[in-house]
Amino acid sequence: MTARRKAPALAAPATLEEAKAMLARYQHLAARADGVKAAVEEAIANARKVEAEQLAPLESELRQIFAALKTWWAVAGAEIAGKRRSAELAGVEIGVRRSPPALKMPKGLTMKALIQAMLGKGLIGWLRIKYELDRPGIVATITGNNDHDLAKMGFAAEAKDEFFIALRPLETATEETDA
Repeated sequence: MTARRKAPALAAPATLEEAKAMLARYQHLAARADGVKAAVEEAIANARKVEAEQLAPLESELRQIFAALKTWWAVAGAEIAGKRRSAELAGVEIGVRRSPPALKMPKGLTMKALIQAMLGKGLIGWLRIKYELDRPGIVATITGNNDHDLAKMGFAAEAKDEFFIALRPLETATEETDA
């Protein structure tokens, strides 16, 4: 069994003057605490301001370089990467990558009408219990299968190429040993 811990006894004021003195001390400590909090908030605000001021030109130049390299890669990428979609240049991977396929909805139909049409065709395997489209299931089903009823309804799986630059951590140098 653990021992009971008692809080230190508080000296309660015995007189009105002692109560006033204790209230003055309390007010002083609360004001100091508020001052510390205000100083911290001001320091955080100043740090955020400095961060924004220093990051703005860097992010602007990053966007410009990214756009320039994206344009350059569109022309030179095939020659540099060959059959691959990306290459490593100067310790940085650069290229294009395919985004995960996203479900493209048939045009001209509301979600409710699409669900009703799928129910009418018995295509309930791609509907969830709460009757929302199982987009990944439909994408998986219609990818490469244009004869499926879902594809005939107008569903299509679309994936886009997106430009990327992936910064890699520096590799640690390995020592060469004489054999």
